[in-house]
Amino acid sequence: MLYDQKNFDTLEGKKCQAPHTNKWGSKGYHNAMVCNIVEQEGNVNELQVRVLFTNPTHEEMLPCPYYFETDCKFSEDKCKYSHGEIVKLSDLKDYVVPDFESLKIGSEILAKQKNMLWGRARIKKICERTCEVKFECAKGEVELPFDEIFPMVGDDQIIPDDGSTHSSDDEVDIQEVVNISLLNVPSNGPFGGWEKFTRGIGSKLMQKMGYITGTGLGKLSDGRIDPVSAVILPAGKSLDHCMNLREKCGGDKNLFSAEKILEKRQKRQEIRNQKFYEREQNKRDVFKFLNDTLTSSGQQGNSPHLKSEQRRKIKNESSRNLNVASLKTDEDIRRTERNLYVIRESLTRHRDIHSPMHKSLVERLRLTEQELSSLKNQAQNIKNEQNLRIDKKKMTIF
Repeated sequence: MLYDQKNFDTLEGKKCQAPHTNKWGSKGYHNAMVCNIVEQEGNVNELQVRVLFTNPTHEEMLPCPYYFETDCKFSEDKCKYSHGEIVKLSDLKDYVVPDFESLKIGSEILAKQKNMLWGRARIKKICERTCEVKFECAKGEVELPFDEIFPMVGDDQIIPDDGSTHSSDDEVDIQEVVNISLLNVPSNGPFGGWEKFTRGIGSKLMQKMGYITGTGLGKLSDGRIDPVSAVILPAGKSLDHCMNLREKCGGDKNLFSAEKILEKRQKRQEIRNQKFYEREQNKRDVFKFLNDTLTSSGQQGNSPHLKSEQRRKIKNESSRNLNVASLKTDEDIRRTERNLYVIRESLTRHRDIHSPMHKSLVERLRLTEQELSSLKNQAQNIKNEQNLRIDKKKMTIF
């Protein structure tokens, strides 16, 4: 819009399009009206005017009712409403006249809400002087007159501040941010890596607000990329004491780091587990000895050579291991006797000697009786060894 000194007098009350930058930095042009000229001296391009937006989409664009009707007790920078947007005269554009003839069902518009702000909506029904619209941020349909709607024919006529449209410059900026993110490698692991144990609602909210995964924080994505590390300080110690400890360690930043402490504990635990495993592998297990003995007994029978081998192994065991083995052998004998009773009961119900079930039960009975015999022999050998040691101990007293 070009003006000279002659038409300054007609500038007040003139309709135009004025720029507005919202709180998060997005800039857009909106229909407005010039209230007055702030400064008339100097170059025309440096003149500033005060404008009011006719279709305010945010609270800071809404005209303050107290300022224009009576007197607002808040200053211009502290009032949450607008006392008039001050812009350069050279930044103004021509007013966009609403084209109501282009309206049709499904058209995207700006519509006036109950809070006096204008929000995005779509037309559901067109009547003679009104139309039914549905707001994007609300449920249900509302009937509004034509003077409370504004057709959005194209992005060149009105650009709302809700971030729904992006210029080519914004796309280039996003591409630059993505390229920068490829060069930034977090040193402490991925940002928000702990969210693999949760639903990840924090990252989802950040992405809805414009955050690009892998980039830094902040408007220009140049902020920190490393997650904030938790620290574990000694219990009951002051911060001065903790700082002195860090200085004595050469200023090590990872001295109280929770991640580093957990890694050290995990490594120590792995070493302990390895040593415990090796110790258990080398340790003689009396229960394994019993199992091996019973298995070999069932396969080879009660040969004289096997019995002598069993006695030799029992003699090499300690008295404590013999006591434990005796208890376990008694439990195994009782368990085997119960199994033997169940098998014999089953045989009474399956008397057909030609049936597969009867043959299977007979085989199980034979193996169970053989196992019971081996267990009793083992128990007797252990008892004999215990009695022999008791007698030997009594003899050594005298």
